[in-house]
Amino acid sequence: MSRRRMIRLSAGAVITAQLLAACGDSSEGSSGSGSGVKIGTPENPVKQPLFDDNAGIESDLEPEDGPLKLYNWADYLWPRVIKDFSEEFGVEVELTTFYNMEEATRKLRTGDLQFDVFFPTAEVLPKFVAGKVLQPLNHDYLPNLAANVWSELQDPYFDVGSRYTVPYTVYQTGIAWRADMVEADIESMENPWDVFWDSQYSGTTGLYDDFRDGRVDVLVGTQLAAKGLDLPSVTLAAVIAADVTLNLPDYRAAERTFQLLAQVAGRAGRGPMPGRVVIQSYAPAHYAVKAAAALDVDGFADEELLRRRLLGYPPFSVLARLLIGDPDRARAEERGHEAAAAVAAPDVEVLGPLPSYVARRAGRYRYQVVLRAPDADARGRALEQVPAGVAIDVDPESLL
Repeated sequence: MSRRRMIRLSAGAVITAQLLAACGDSSEGSSGSGSGVKIGTPENPVKQPLFDDNAGIESDLEPEDGPLKLYNWADYLWPRVIKDFSEEFGVEVELTTFYNMEEATRKLRTGDLQFDVFFPTAEVLPKFVAGKVLQPLNHDYLPNLAANVWSELQDPYFDVGSRYTVPYTVYQTGIAWRADMVEADIESMENPWDVFWDSQYSGTTGLYDDFRDGRVDVLVGTQLAAKGLDLPSVTLAAVIAADVTLNLPDYRAAERTFQLLAQVAGRAGRGPMPGRVVIQSYAPAHYAVKAAAALDVDGFADEELLRRRLLGYPPFSVLARLLIGDPDRARAEERGHEAAAAVAAPDVEVLGPLPSYVARRAGRYRYQVVLRAPDADARGRALEQVPAGVAIDVDPESLL
């Protein structure tokens, strides 16, 4: 057995057993004393435990070859940040995403997911620590933590001493704008927030709090405006070109369209006044649009599951995505064919290689291979044959 396969299989066994034990009690406020879970609060901060069989990496090591593998929330990391980091430090960055902690945990339990940096939330961090899913940090490699980070963030209540975590972002959020009203190339600005203090846009730009406080009457934005805004005074929500996402090459396109429209609908009428939602669509008869307009979750699920069953997509099969990146397009495609041939098996359907939806990123051409199998065991046997240097996304939430 190869060293790479041994590590993958043993890691899978450890993660599954220990993480299941650590996450046995998921009720909020649980002390987790029986499983070694230490949950802190601002009033009662905790120092996460260290384990003899899960030590941090040694000091004075040379940088490793290969891609930097990030495991992060979907849509949270700006592609430009990845591109600039890759160019400045000469390292390829591979990103695997999740939409919630339940999905993140499920992918980790397979044992097939490899990552260098993970972005859990504070409330689940203690369970990952107790399950020994995370390796302690070696602060010798983090000299900027003490130099550049506010002292109160160096000692978070959930991880005193930053044994396992460092701050991700502080007071950071997105900016949405109308291109017909704001001519500046905000995305390329050194500090995009400067647009709010540009006198030529006086009266046409404003912060979200201006909308919450009633100083402006209309908020225009992209999908960002649909997520998590609790504004009791909003009585009208509108979506333009609601069916654009239906045309994306992803088996979950209809599901994502329904989710987005349902989220938008939830922004209106959250206060004492009734709300109204207007949806503009070129495909008003599509079942996803009709179900979202009626907030018919069960009706959408029935239609979508019927199509998933007929086409053999999850939950009636399991998927994995292999991602290959290379500065040379021909070589990337060749490596894609090699990966597809390596995982081919009688009980596994191999789709590709084909150019990824984002065909080129950070100077590298990207090809992907999709595996479809009847169960996780068949998929696992195929993934054991994946060549080195190929990123694996188990149970991908998106094929884009």
